[in-house]
Amino acid sequence: MASSNKTTNLNLSQWVSDDCPKMDDFNQDNQKIDTAFGQHTGDETLHLSQTDRQWLDAPFLVGSYVGDGVMRKVVPLAGTPKFLLVSQENSSPYQFDTSVQYAFQRFAVLFGNKGTNGIEADAEGFAVYQSVGGTSAGGTSICLNESGKTYWYVALM
Repeated sequence: MASSNKTTNLNLSQWVSDDCPKMDDFNQDNQKIDTAFGQHTGDETLHLSQTDRQWLDAPFLVGSYVGDGVMRKVVPLAGTPKFLLVSQENSSPYQFDTSVQYAFQRFAVLFGNKGTNGIEADAEGFAVYQSVGGTSAGGTSICLNESGKTYWYVALM
C-alpha cells in the first residue's frame, strides 16, 4: 500500500503507522529526488545574482606592453579597468638594492581609482610611471615603464 500522505514539493511518500511501504514506493521516491536534484544542479544560472553575472560576463584582458622610459605612459584599453595587475617580465616585483639603498618596484595593482605607487586609471585604459633620474636613499624607484622591458597585465573591464 502506498503512503497515505505526500510531501508538498516532490510528492514523496510520508508513511503513517498503518501504511505498508513497498519497494516500488521507495524506488519512485528515489527517482523523484534524483530527477529534481539533477535539474537543480544542472541549472547553471540558478544560483547567480545579477551582480555575479555581470562580473562573470565582464571581459578579462591579458596583454603586454614594452616600456619606452618616459615618466608617464598610457596603455590603451577599451575603457578603464575595474581591476588590474601589472608586472615586469622575468623580474622580481619588488627588489631592494643594498648598493644604492633603495628599492625597485616592478609590480602594480589597480582597483577602481585606487592603486599602488606608479599606476593610475586613465579614460583610455591605464597609466604607468617610471622614475626618471635618481632616487634618494631609502626611497623607491618606480619601474613600470623601463625602456625596452616587457610588462604583462591582466585587466578586468
